[in-house]
Amino acid sequence: MAEKREQWGSGLGFILAAAGSAVGLGNIWKFPYITGENGGGAFVIVYLICIVAIGLPVMLCELALGRHTQRNPVGAFQAVCPKSSTVAHLIGGGIVLNAFFLFCFGRWQAGLLALAVGILVFRIGWVVVGAMGVLAGFVILSFYSVVGGWTMGYMLEAATLQSETMPDKQTPQVIAKVVLTEVQVPSEGLAEELKGQDLSEAEQKEQLTIAGRRAALAYLADALSLSGAPKGWEKMEAKEFETAAVTKIMTLAPKVVLDDAVAL
Repeated sequence: MAEKREQWGSGLGFILAAAGSAVGLGNIWKFPYITGENGGGAFVIVYLICIVAIGLPVMLCELALGRHTQRNPVGAFQAVCPKSSTVAHLIGGGIVLNAFFLFCFGRWQAGLLALAVGILVFRIGWVVVGAMGVLAGFVILSFYSVVGGWTMGYMLEAATLQSETMPDKQTPQVIAKVVLTEVQVPSEGLAEELKGQDLSEAEQKEQLTIAGRRAALAYLADALSLSGAPKGWEKMEAKEFETAAVTKIMTLAPKVVLDDAVAL
């Protein structure tokens, strides 16, 4: 008897889940800092180019692979290529060769990682790619839960502190207090409310984040009304393309790939 698979209740639920997977804490926590340090709006334009050139094709490949195989990441690669192939041998060998170049430049940790991945791809085939995607999800979750607590704690502190009158030297102390404090997400009540709805389990989990996103948008709207908001907009002006040079693509490309990896 074939195993019954869950299906998305609506296209909107799938779109929200995909957006929630791709838009992670890195976009909120790290991306604004990188943008401000590397050209403001010019850096965002380069980032959008990377999204179209790298992220969009990878996402379409993921969707096509999932719809064709109707399996999890490991099973999908098993169905497409059950055994190691010539292409896998070539790519695995290339990764191993790249590992030796990393060793020559003293990048021992990256070299060891590339060597292990190259050997696995060479011997096992594409299945290892699906397994790495699953493993990456667990690794990301290990620090996302912590950083998520920091983010919520910092938002609570920012809503209650008089930041305009606080000396700059006290800012690290406030951040340290947030980092060392446990923060729990009060989502149990919303989860109970969603139990009776006719939604798949994945869509129910996605609905838990919608309220938080709306609250975040309301908080951002209020922040734009503050007296210092124009200074923030100055950082987003697309006028420093020289600082958003081609070398910055090395910073953007891994982030684009990571966003797609989380979504997969």
